[in-house]
Amino acid sequence: MGSLAEIIEELMKYTSLFLIASIVGLFIACLLNEGGFMRRIDGVIKALFKPVGLPTFLAPAVISAMVNAYRAEHMIIYDYYTKGYLSDDGIILYVLVSGYLRGFGALLHVGPIVLVALGPMLGAEYLALLYIRYVLFSIMGLIYGRIKRISIEARGYTGSMNSGRITHLSHICLIRSVKVTLRVLPRFMVIIAIVLTLELVKAFTLLTGYMVEVIGPLSTLLSPAAITVLVTAIASPSSAYFVGSSLLSKGLLSTKILLISLLLGSMVGGLTIGLTRHSLPFYLSIYPPRLAVRIALIQAIADAVSIMLITIIIIIT
Repeated sequence: MGSLAEIIEELMKYTSLFLIASIVGLFIACLLNEGGFMRRIDGVIKALFKPVGLPTFLAPAVISAMVNAYRAEHMIIYDYYTKGYLSDDGIILYVLVSGYLRGFGALLHVGPIVLVALGPMLGAEYLALLYIRYVLFSIMGLIYGRIKRISIEARGYTGSMNSGRITHLSHICLIRSVKVTLRVLPRFMVIIAIVLTLELVKAFTLLTGYMVEVIGPLSTLLSPAAITVLVTAIASPSSAYFVGSSLLSKGLLSTKILLISLLLGSMVGGLTIGLTRHSLPFYLSIYPPRLAVRIALIQAIADAVSIMLITIIIIIT
């Protein structure tokens, strides 16, 4: 990205995608909830949500996350937040405890490339470890909720309005969806413009280079091949799968060390590039700044803790 014109072009592209994802996601969620359609699968939803006690009105958001539509998911959550259905702590608790369900969206995103790069057996093993990470999210969420003495309750939620004809309900839902989206749009555009500007001045490239230097001392603990995979995972997770597979096939890495390197690279990347380039800007573009920072930091810490636990288990087994 080398010019102001390209920044503007990228900004318009991301804004268009945001408008589509937000309006469509909110519209569908409104129809499902307000039209009473979710009652038709209420038994299934209650069974899925029972392990962590999520209220069923969150189903549209969770379903959006399960199909990797995270922008739509959090616009739905933001809508509930502005209506007073969810508190700040309630949103953080939701992000954590719903991990065992939201994780399917992440696996849907990385699954195909992992299976192609690492092969069916090793790829499936790595994806299983990633899913365990999301299960640990849920467990940490339950602990967090117990310590903070908070729970997710449908505060003020009155259920579906069942407003007769579907055309009338669709009209109401469309207006609501557009209003909520336009309320968030200025914040979204400011945050994306800042991120694109940082990319223009190579800020994230410099951060990646700095992290590579910081990781240098690990060379006394890990082999050069393992360090190569770890560093590649920080800069480009997708590339790391192929690099790791190549080194494994040449006998320069064991399966265990490859998995550990990928996980550690994911953890370091999540705490640095992932947090500053993706997670924090994403939440800042939707939620009020203080809440956005809390969500991003707690999620990053939970991610790091879960990966460390999984890594320790791999090492001792």
